[in-house]
Amino acid sequence: MIIVVADLRSPKTGIMQSVTGFFSKILQKSALLLRGLGLEYVNTLSRGCLARSDALEQPKKVLSGSIWHATGRNVVHMLPLTVLAGLIWLNYCDYFIGPTFIEDADKDNYFMAGIQLCAKLEELLCVASLSAIVLQALRDQLLGDGVPIGLLGSGVWFSSLSAFWSADFLGSCNWTVCECRRTSWRQIWRRCRFYLLLISCGAIAVTIGPASAILMIPRQQDMFAGGLSFYLNGTYSDFWPNTVYAHTELDLCSSVNATEYSVCASGGYSSMLETWSAFEYDQYCPRTGGLAQYAPSCQARGVDGNREWDNFVIHNKNSLMPSVVSAVRGGTWSSRGFAAVQPHAATVAITQQKKAEWYDKVQDKSWNHPNTRQFRWTYDTATLGHAISPFVRVRCTEPQNLTADADSALFPFIANRSDVATSAQSPRQRPTTDWDPQWKQANISQLDHSRSVYLRTQWLPLPMQGFGHPSTGLMTAGLLLELPWNGTSRAAVGCAVAAAWHNVTVSSRRSANYDAWNVALSPNDYLDMDDSPDSVGTNTPVGLDMSWLVQLTPAAPVTALTPADYTYNTLEALLISTRYDKVVADKRSSGRCFDFDFMAGNREYTDTELWANKGCIFNTIPMLSAVLAMFVADGLSRYQSHRIYNIPEDLSRRVWPMRNASTFNESRIFATWLDERAVNHTAEPDRVAAWMAMYANGYAYYPSKNSEYFALAGVSIYMALVLSHMVYSLTRKKGTSNAWNSVTEMLVLCQNSPPPATSHKLDNTSAGISQLRTYSTVVRVRAFPPQDGVGNHRLGLVLLDDSVSHELGRVDVMEPKSGGSSVSGKGVTVNVTDIEMGSIAPTTTTSDATTLAGSRLHLHNTLRQSGLRVVEMDEKYA
Repeated sequence: MIIVVADLRSPKTGIMQSVTGFFSKILQKSALLLRGLGLEYVNTLSRGCLARSDALEQPKKVLSGSIWHATGRNVVHMLPLTVLAGLIWLNYCDYFIGPTFIEDADKDNYFMAGIQLCAKLEELLCVASLSAIVLQALRDQLLGDGVPIGLLGSGVWFSSLSAFWSADFLGSCNWTVCECRRTSWRQIWRRCRFYLLLISCGAIAVTIGPASAILMIPRQQDMFAGGLSFYLNGTYSDFWPNTVYAHTELDLCSSVNATEYSVCASGGYSSMLETWSAFEYDQYCPRTGGLAQYAPSCQARGVDGNREWDNFVIHNKNSLMPSVVSAVRGGTWSSRGFAAVQPHAATVAITQQKKAEWYDKVQDKSWNHPNTRQFRWTYDTATLGHAISPFVRVRCTEPQNLTADADSALFPFIANRSDVATSAQSPRQRPTTDWDPQWKQANISQLDHSRSVYLRTQWLPLPMQGFGHPSTGLMTAGLLLELPWNGTSRAAVGCAVAAAWHNVTVSSRRSANYDAWNVALSPNDYLDMDDSPDSVGTNTPVGLDMSWLVQLTPAAPVTALTPADYTYNTLEALLISTRYDKVVADKRSSGRCFDFDFMAGNREYTDTELWANKGCIFNTIPMLSAVLAMFVADGLSRYQSHRIYNIPEDLSRRVWPMRNASTFNESRIFATWLDERAVNHTAEPDRVAAWMAMYANGYAYYPSKNSEYFALAGVSIYMALVLSHMVYSLTRKKGTSNAWNSVTEMLVLCQNSPPPATSHKLDNTSAGISQLRTYSTVVRVRAFPPQDGVGNHRLGLVLLDDSVSHELGRVDVMEPKSGGSSVSGKGVTVNVTDIEMGSIAPTTTTSDATTLAGSRLHLHNTLRQSGLRVVEMDEKYA
């Protein structure tokens, strides 16, 4: 490569000549690199300092076959490629930064602003890289077949999306569409390839900015930090049988202090009593702003999922079991009953133990494994796990009057959506649909009919034929709630209870005010779970044996509300805590109980009439349904939970030793740690298995959403395109070029070009272009000879259909051994050393070529010299 940077022919001193020559060599070595990086102004300033004030532009090579020159021109791609490769590696390795960038969380905004600035700089680097690719393709076309005049500026505007529906681009499409029949298939392929490259680079330039920003800016999210599967101490039928019985539980669960033990069915009584004491019988979770709102008292903080579920925290005595959240669904659904779901106690207890082991290992500084260091400073974690949990539905009738000799009562039939009413309905019940509870008569002769002045609840089995679903195995149990007797009758409500084991995901988040476990519910889960007892594929109906229901409702501990001559069971005590036994007395004393259609006249009304009357606006059935659903779900969740413990001889111990659960499928931290302990991974097919996963919340490079995967795809396409271009430019034989990198250089080329000799396509276009087909006028770069036959050749733009363009020389690279470039004319190639943007400096030739003056180049030499290369000519004029 020959570049003259200064005129050093007359140095004043030898020292000045040496210094200037030294800097000239440095500039020659670095000029190509700086130009490839877009720092041409450094070259310009350096040349200005070394050159004389009257120095002129020197000849430059348009094409160079040197691989080092091609490498220098690819330097512009190195930095964006390196950055994107690092970002892909970070995201692929799931790099976790932490809850904050540094200890002072207030400075996180500065870090994020800096990263966003770097993301913008990366976008500009990528666009510059794509611009170099487009300009190289544009130069190849200009020096070859030519390009439409509308695409001359494509190296500048390709990164603008609107440019692809501009007149420049649309008008240029005629070049490919309408001239296919007049060109060879090779020319068609070169044109289509150029268009495809231009469109691809434009699409990538538009998307590479958001894509690189998504990969560069860390997201605050839950990142997977370890997981494993474990075995429970029992089989599936042990923990989730078709029917629950009392004899399968510990003997202490039938004792007088059964409510003190978390492993018993009544173990959650104390916590529920504390919760329900804050509510009145007619104020179950009152809405504070319409039906779409919810009361904070009915929403446990930190619960994920559908807020239409009312969530209540249940704590366990002595912390033997982790705290759980019982989710109850009712509200506007109260006419169809209530539903409750609660995490399985045994499963979440073992998961809680593994979670504690994860924390211990992460905080253990002596165990400095790379997988744990990154999570050491996190405090916001989430744990997910699989737990087959109870799902309970409860529906109750309206109040009904029962006399002393009544041997039957109305109970609701828990219907599917497709069930049709087949039995009697309440006289006051409005016309129902298949969604409404259907009431049927059930025999209550076996219940206690003695007079009582206290609220009383009694369990009874409901027959499968009338209240169950034989095809699915759904069984329902009945509960008769009686208010204190009034003379020879009492007001009563019949409730039906149906339960099933439901496959759910449980979660616990450490950042909440408690470390409770809840069922992760989504808005769609409610629709699926509404009829869950009838969906055998994902749920197993469970029958409630009378012995277990009695064990669920033992005698409640004595409190200030306990009468001297009567002992409430736990369910009755919960209802008493909501003043449910005062419902009739409150209505009788209220002055608002007016219903002219029902209570006309001055007569004494029965307790049943007052209780059922809507004029008092006291709707007490939702409270009864919610308490009953939550109470049964809590008891079922504790079934067989004693299996995970080694029962101590001293049952008063606060902490019971837990059995060591075998694990398998460990990953991340669990995998590294458990492998070091040589844990037994032997499969236990007779045991039931569950899984858990730990997630750390903080800033992380962790692709977890579709947008991040799309960003990875966009960046990968960009990298593939750039790498392909680099390989192509390094291996192609026609060489590479740095000419016309800016609009200014392109304008100078146009300025040095003569007007068309015979073509009139560009007439009347100096003030603007109004015809689309004008944009499709093809131009190309050709070499003009000097008019007097002596001096430099000039480069200029010529029209394809102009007669001059077919007689001018085409610029091409010489064979590597010749070290120069060439200009080819009609049948002859002239050897040249340097080709300038605007001039060609010829060497001494031995040919007999005759150069005519004027704007046309006529070369008639028929001799072929060694080292010269004849380039492909247009087929029409070759």
